[in-house]
Amino acid sequence: MEQDRNKTTAPHDAYEETAAEANGEAAPYTPAQPALDAGMSEEMDRQNARRIQLVERKASGQLTPEEKTELEHLQETFFAYVEKIFPRSAILDDDRLERLEAKYKEAKTSP
Repeated sequence: MEQDRNKTTAPHDAYEETAAEANGEAAPYTPAQPALDAGMSEEMDRQNARRIQLVERKASGQLTPEEKTELEHLQETFFAYVEKIFPRSAILDDDRLERLEAKYKEAKTSP
């Protein structure tokens, strides 16, 4: 059964492994339309689909050493891409974070 990546169901709930996937082969690509609509390129969506497959294999303890290397590369590539097209807001800058942490620490120690 091919995974429908456009459903709102969590991937582990909707995912059914095919025989090819059980042997470590890439699953057939199904575009994630919401990601494409948000501005993600089809190539990056394709790589993300593979990344998700490898994450699921890792979670089930079935990742080969070659797949581990592939996953590390895909993780770096994907998160760099996401940061480029969807940069984090200035609210997360280091100075603001430090001020919020200090404020939280102060409030926690005050009676």
